[in-house]
Amino acid sequence: MHHLLKQAEKEDVKVKSLEYVSIHSWMRRYYGSANKCEMKGCSGKSKNYSYALLKGKKYERNRKNYWQLCRICHAKYDFTPAMHAQLIRINQSTNKRFCSRGHLLEGRNMVFVIAKKGSFRRCRKCHVILNSQSKKRVRERKRLASLTQEPK
Repeated sequence: MHHLLKQAEKEDVKVKSLEYVSIHSWMRRYYGSANKCEMKGCSGKSKNYSYALLKGKKYERNRKNYWQLCRICHAKYDFTPAMHAQLIRINQSTNKRFCSRGHLLEGRNMVFVIAKKGSFRRCRKCHVILNSQSKKRVRERKRLASLTQEPK
């Protein structure tokens, strides 16, 4: 009996994921790709946008059920206490206690990162280092681009 319930759950997940893909494809076809963030107080740092289902609305082909959000605001909007608990369970099951640089992955030194490829945990020290390195690379690219542009 238990295996039948598991099979039914798998089938339900497949149907929901097909419905999700179908609706988002329909949204892009009829309304174009999301191109702005409609969240009040958005920092404007992200340039990647997507449609997000409004809380309390159903997945259906109705534009009023969705709003456009940048990647950062979308993660904040969807991130619930239940998701946080699930991330903790997933990451604790890996039994990894230290990052690749040897920093402890516990308590305040642990950051949950939500990325396109999935969620993972990173130590806060490495997270700060990697973010500052990324910002430096972006500034350097912009500086080089401004040097290579011809004067108008």
